[in-house]
Amino acid sequence: MTYASGGLIQATDFNTRATAVNAIWGTGANANGYGQASTVTTTSTGTVVPATDWATLIARISSMNQHQVNNTTGVPTQPTSGSIITYLNTLDTAISTVNTNKLSSFAQQAAIAFTAAQTASNTNNWQVSAQRTFTATFANGNAARHFFNANGYLELSFVNTSLSGNVKSTTWNTFLTTGVKQHILRANASYYTGTGFTPNTNLTSQGYYNLTRGLTTFFQVYDTPSSVDYVNNYMLIQYGIGSAQNAGGNGDNGTTVVVNVSMVDAAGDVFNDNVSGNLCVQLRPVYPELTYLTSESWGAVTIAANVNTQT
Repeated sequence: MTYASGGLIQATDFNTRATAVNAIWGTGANANGYGQASTVTTTSTGTVVPATDWATLIARISSMNQHQVNNTTGVPTQPTSGSIITYLNTLDTAISTVNTNKLSSFAQQAAIAFTAAQTASNTNNWQVSAQRTFTATFANGNAARHFFNANGYLELSFVNTSLSGNVKSTTWNTFLTTGVKQHILRANASYYTGTGFTPNTNLTSQGYYNLTRGLTTFFQVYDTPSSVDYVNNYMLIQYGIGSAQNAGGNGDNGTTVVVNVSMVDAAGDVFNDNVSGNLCVQLRPVYPELTYLTSESWGAVTIAANVNTQT
């Protein structure tokens, strides 16, 4: 019988909803699954579902709703042990809501300070281009999924760059530290945090699950608000996958994310042509919150800076 007011609540009604909740709370597949323990146990057809099982089901919905929006609005009240279970008219809506918001969260853990391994600094003068390539490696495919599904993200940062010595260098410094500032890669979105510049390419609706084995340009911007001398200078950010996809068998998009950054000086000037100072590019993971999620199913993300050249 369909779960409805006035109907007999059957074990299959409970199991259908438990399966839907477990798909988000537990291991899941593809963009479903936070990798949390204590999933809801289903019951055998024809048996009585105790109030404690219904309470567990609602508790998991509550935890997910709090993880996503930091409240329990719309979540039914948990029944008490030994009570008679009646039709919960908001239950299906609550499950639908946490499914819709599954890739969102009210917060992340506080970002950990950049380490030496996450930093690619270079003080060599350059005239043509500067290149940086990083990899972010997860323990396995499920760890990668759970990190992004629980709204962890990769943060590419230029804020610790310090270029100076001539107009070209200070122009590049403003361009990177203020105009671009940071670039964020989430499960299904990406964006930059800078201001004052208009990107030519900005793939805001693509993220980890859109990556391919080749590099894709997610962000490109020219130094157009600056002096006419430097409007041909630009930087671009590319992402790709550096490992087999579906490595964990549950629809992950690879265990290694490749991040490539190019800063190209195409200005036609011949005087004070060097860019000087410390060009510092950094990449770090920002981990999902642990207030309502209790298991760090994503493990540790290992960052390596593989290319750091300036010419």
